[in-house]
Amino acid sequence: MTLIEIFDRSPIENLVSTIALEPEQTIYIGTDVKRMQRALPVYREILAGRGIRTELVFRSAAKNDLEATLQVIDAILDERSDEPDEICVVDISGGDETLLLSVGLILGTRAAERRRLLAFRLNLFTRIATYFLVRRDETGELAVAREQQDFSSAGSHPLYLTVDEDVKLHGGMITSRSETFTLSDPVCKDIDALWEVSRKDCVAWNASVGKLSAEVSRYADGNDLFAIPEEAFGTGKNKLSRDFFNQLVGRGLIKLRRTESGLLVFNYKSRIVRECLTKSGSVLEYYTYKTALKMRENGRPVFDSVETGVVLDWDGRANGTRNEIDVMLMRGVTPVFISCKNGDISVDELYKIGAVADRFGADFARRALLSTAYFDSQSKGFGGSGASNNMEERARDMRIRPISCVHRMTETEFAEALMKLAM
Repeated sequence: MTLIEIFDRSPIENLVSTIALEPEQTIYIGTDVKRMQRALPVYREILAGRGIRTELVFRSAAKNDLEATLQVIDAILDERSDEPDEICVVDISGGDETLLLSVGLILGTRAAERRRLLAFRLNLFTRIATYFLVRRDETGELAVAREQQDFSSAGSHPLYLTVDEDVKLHGGMITSRSETFTLSDPVCKDIDALWEVSRKDCVAWNASVGKLSAEVSRYADGNDLFAIPEEAFGTGKNKLSRDFFNQLVGRGLIKLRRTESGLLVFNYKSRIVRECLTKSGSVLEYYTYKTALKMRENGRPVFDSVETGVVLDWDGRANGTRNEIDVMLMRGVTPVFISCKNGDISVDELYKIGAVADRFGADFARRALLSTAYFDSQSKGFGGSGASNNMEERARDMRIRPISCVHRMTETEFAEALMKLAM
């Protein structure tokens, strides 16, 4: 099979049909030679990582020159005319309008002479593909036969990209990410325990974690041991709540080893627990990550790739522009960028998530702002009716979907809200 691909400004549209069909060769036709030259090595690297051996080449076509474009496509088909069993598939999912018009004309003029020339269109959101076979009937009139193939998770050959592939496809790279885990890892129960403490009062959680992390220091005689002075506890404004600390000990998140003169010596149950008790917003990020991992549809994962704490370098260079995304998901080839806010929210956060989503997903990206106290009128962290309404309206104007008051949702309700992001 040879796939003829109309080169598009969207890297996702340029590559996914090759991943789905795995042809012997993909020929890109485009007007921007330099862009194609830069893109193809990246596409080859992603395909090689999947064990797909498709040969990638490109042919240039003059911009807005219909006749010249027709000649390019005609030449490609003529080169394969000596192979009667060769299937040529032309992807009409996207690309330059002149090139697509040329494809339509070619399909019409070659309908009688070539029975194995197909047009192919893939809906990237549903992952349902349609093949079009153009023929002439007994009267000489053009007729189009259609056949569909399911590349969604319900199909036999699911089409998807990983978070790493999506970032690489758009010319960037991941420089770091938070620690990952599987659903069988005991840390899942620890995240639930941390979330239960946090959700009771998100404002108090943020303050307590800040005070705890400020007071804790490494214990001099143990690599994994930490210590907090007794004087850190109390009821004053700058004191750490003894009840908060006892909750952590009672849930096994902090293991108290011994008490010395003026010190409590302990260790954290795991690195993730320590992170959540050092950076107050991490618990919402890990809770979102864990919930996304658990989600199933017809027995299969809803999301094909899940990452948290992803630091993205925009141009793949060590000193390039960088942004951190709290949670990034892939459903099929649709990237979902999520900002998690367990406290106050600034307008800058909306611009950041919007800019990153545009860079690494463009029209196919989904954007979300998850929050707890800021939109909760019953919380001390409520931003106020005017500010919160303005923030929500601005988010929607920027195509960012707000998911508010996560701390008041059951896990099922939260999962349903995440599901809607990729729809």
